[in-house]
Amino acid sequence: MIVCVTGIDSPLGKAIAQRLQQSGIVVEGVPYEQFLMTNDAIVRGMKSMPSADFVVHAAEMSDLFKAEQHPDLAYQVNVSACAAVAEVADLWKAPIVHLSSHLVFDGVKKNPYISANKGRPLSVYGRTKLQSEQWLQENYSKHLILRVGWLLEAGAQGWLQTMLSALSSGKRLNASTDMQLTPVAVDDVARVVDAVIKQLSCNISVWGVYHYAGAEAVTHYELLKAIVLQAFGQEEMLQALIEKKGADVLPGVALPANGALGCIKLRNTFGVKQLPWRRYLPALIEQCQQRGGVKPAENCLEESR
Repeated sequence: MIVCVTGIDSPLGKAIAQRLQQSGIVVEGVPYEQFLMTNDAIVRGMKSMPSADFVVHAAEMSDLFKAEQHPDLAYQVNVSACAAVAEVADLWKAPIVHLSSHLVFDGVKKNPYISANKGRPLSVYGRTKLQSEQWLQENYSKHLILRVGWLLEAGAQGWLQTMLSALSSGKRLNASTDMQLTPVAVDDVARVVDAVIKQLSCNISVWGVYHYAGAEAVTHYELLKAIVLQAFGQEEMLQALIEKKGADVLPGVALPANGALGCIKLRNTFGVKQLPWRRYLPALIEQCQQRGGVKPAENCLEESR
């Protein structure tokens, strides 16, 4: 089996490619920068690759701030490029597994969102992810859309590295006790994609929208607390460097107060169980620490003074 992974150089794309290769699947990749080009250029680049049995579309503009500042570019990368990917996938007769996000929801629901709930995004990123879903639903029959929770990855420009670097410099972080999340590690998402593709390759027709996230919902504050304790081992840093606030934790980007996802449909259809996101946190933090810029707890507290 050959699988084409778009955005293969992103943390999520790398995790998916590595997991598929460990399963004996041949992986071809399209780098993120190719999606900054025109659709014609994307199509030409993908046509030059070997024909794939599946396409995992993980390429996206995931920077929430950049998406707000450059909505046209976010639309090109997150929405328009779907047409280019689908054109080549159709040539290959390959189903598309499309990665989406919990940020397609507005967060007003009290319970976890299920795949049947209608998207009402608050941000440019969320809006373009919903539009990409809608494009696939209207134009490409063999698609599986996988919405994932608050993504945890150890990329150099990622949220986790940014939080750890800020804490190391003694910077106070705003943490919401109102915003509900279901975090998920990129390696866990890769596990799910691997399981889904293996079952889809058996010609079962279960296309549509699914959700996956880690097995524990927490507030934004509780997530930051888990990160601080794992990385620095000192609860004193919570009082010194974490300030509890409302849902406005990323100024300039509107986030849903409830970002929790219900994943029963995925479990019932594919038999994929949710795993705790906490089990992945130590390895992710260790990767960030190995990169450098994460100081011991005592230094962080000294910086804050």
